[in-house]
Amino acid sequence: MIFSRAIPMIRPYKDILIILGFVLAITLPFSNKAFHIDDSAWLAVAKDILHNPYQPFHGRASLIDEDLQVFEHLKKTPRSFERLSHPPLFPYFLALIIYLTHSVDERSLHIAFLFFVGLAAAAAYLLAKRFTKHPLFASLLFIATPMFMISAHGLMNDIAMLAFFLMAILAYMKGVDERAAAPLVLSGLFLALAILTRYIAFALIPLLLAYALLRQKKLSWPALLPIIISLIIYGLWEVSNVINYGGMHLPASSKFATAFFASTNFTISRIGENLVADLAALGGVTITPVAILWLHITGRRLRMAVIPGLFVLLFCLVKGFQNYWIFVTYTTAQILLLLFFLVAAISIAMDIFTSGIASIAALLSRKCLTERERHIDEIFLSLWFGGMLLAAVIILPFAATRYLLPLLWPMIILWVRHMEKTIEKWTPRFRQFCVGTVAVTVMTSYVLAYADYKYAGVYRRFAASVGERYRTAGHQLWFVGGDWGLRFYMERENCNYLWSRGVMPRAGDVIIWPAEAMLREVPAALLPSIRQIAVEVYQSQNPIRVMNRKANAGLYSNGQGALPYSFSRAPLEEFVILSVKAPSFFLSNLGTATKEIANHEPVTLSLVAINGDARPAISEYPPGKITYQLVVPPNTRLSFAVALDPTMYQPHLGDGVRFEVAITYEGEEKTLFSKYIDPKSRTGDRKWHTEQVDLSAYGGKEILLTLVTLPGPADNADNDWAYWGDLDLLSN
Repeated sequence: MIFSRAIPMIRPYKDILIILGFVLAITLPFSNKAFHIDDSAWLAVAKDILHNPYQPFHGRASLIDEDLQVFEHLKKTPRSFERLSHPPLFPYFLALIIYLTHSVDERSLHIAFLFFVGLAAAAAYLLAKRFTKHPLFASLLFIATPMFMISAHGLMNDIAMLAFFLMAILAYMKGVDERAAAPLVLSGLFLALAILTRYIAFALIPLLLAYALLRQKKLSWPALLPIIISLIIYGLWEVSNVINYGGMHLPASSKFATAFFASTNFTISRIGENLVADLAALGGVTITPVAILWLHITGRRLRMAVIPGLFVLLFCLVKGFQNYWIFVTYTTAQILLLLFFLVAAISIAMDIFTSGIASIAALLSRKCLTERERHIDEIFLSLWFGGMLLAAVIILPFAATRYLLPLLWPMIILWVRHMEKTIEKWTPRFRQFCVGTVAVTVMTSYVLAYADYKYAGVYRRFAASVGERYRTAGHQLWFVGGDWGLRFYMERENCNYLWSRGVMPRAGDVIIWPAEAMLREVPAALLPSIRQIAVEVYQSQNPIRVMNRKANAGLYSNGQGALPYSFSRAPLEEFVILSVKAPSFFLSNLGTATKEIANHEPVTLSLVAINGDARPAISEYPPGKITYQLVVPPNTRLSFAVALDPTMYQPHLGDGVRFEVAITYEGEEKTLFSKYIDPKSRTGDRKWHTEQVDLSAYGGKEILLTLVTLPGPADNADNDWAYWGDLDLLSN
């Protein structure tokens, strides 16, 4: 008798232990993961905090080259206060761990980070008890998703914010439901912690008020207590900023971010790309998409999968005929994978929204009063999911899987609730379905997490040995545009971040240019003086890519691609090794050359990589002419290479380009070189074509040398982005 009474009390603790054991199982094997993506930014702030605990933004942590341009535009001195768009609560946590361990060690920091992972998992379980009959299954599924699991392996503030976010909702619901003050005070404290971790947590305020209105039909003073407490704490934080920095952090950082993303914020194109990438993440790295679609089919809701699928397919086909971005760079397999993810995401989103709308209609019509609680829950969870999705698509400047963490929990809870309604009556099948869904989801997560682990490790491995291979006495080693983990590990090895202004490399110095972690081009002033001396390629036998431009996979940013992951044999990373040399005449004097370009397309100078072969190059859209006036040195030849933009290697994007070199001497023009290439249709042309022209007959004479580009045989100049690379005069 006593034992039977104890069972209900023991069961929650048993479930919590299972969940925490599950958390350890998915995180400890990856505890030595290299610092990755934004980890290095928070570590930089943490180091500043250790030097000045009372002014967390006193330094210039995490500044990149574009930041200096924005600061110059805003007429402000560069500093972390404006640059960092999140408050510093999480860096304070990292600073504490670094202080206690006396080192910036991957394993110790990741293990300490488990505090937030465990708190988020426990909060998810306690909330699931309120909304489902199978809280353990719902919680394990939540933790098993790739979206949660991979985020749990980093040192970014998303999981920390999510833990406080869920705890604030849990305490608020308890306080409102039981009309108790203590949980509401606790909710206010957790809400404040969430806001001081990421400002996006302000979105929690209308969500909490919506819950109070649904439950009480009006707002009472106790229901406002958590909001008041959190705003007071946030206000104190901003008062300290006014004292220390002369302004409030949220407005200052928002102004900076608006200027930084001025070219993309709130444009239809940007919102559309964010929506595609966010939906692909919901369908690809949450619940396994097979389980999502199988549930719809089993529940005789096949239309929920077919209708969105047809819509997405027709949309992509129509846009494809207009050279829409997806058909320009994506393979057929990648398009099909993206469609599969989109169909799954749209199916579950439509199911969530239709259930929410149906519940609103039922409450307004005062029908089904016996199910009022269920309808309120459906409306609240639908508002939670929809509000966070809308914020991610519209407010955030780019799409990233981790940005969707706040809506992952309501998505899973609603899916589990619908699953309970649909197939729970078939008990054996229900249990099998639960176990199978968690098993397949966690296996997918392990595979993707391992791929991410290997990719992150590339930068640690490269930086550890680059100095002994390329650093020479009297010369320095630089890296350009590389951020993420690369910057942390390169600076740890005393390599220099290359800014577009200020101190520049000298002749003999070496510059590292990464393909994937490249957030900026080589400074234009250096392009005439560099030459590739090597390329280091890091491959993997694992065919899964989570952050790769060639694979169109952008788990952390849709700047790499709309897919959260993809299948590809593309290298994990390619490091182009550049040496600084004497400047090229043609690249140095591009500004004084005469230009006649079709449609006034810009003539630019950039570093162009094709199959790992990077060359400083001049762009010339056909039909075009670029003419130089020069005196030819004796016994000289013109050395150069020609190519087309590698992102345009598709047969339907044009018919190639003809490159010509013409000489005008004493009024007579002569063509010395002519070559037609069509890499769009001929795979053998997909490279740099190295050529040379003997100019020794014109030694000591003043000539006009013209670089000519012409459309292909069909006179079709569509997408003909042509390049002249490595232009130089060499002695015979």
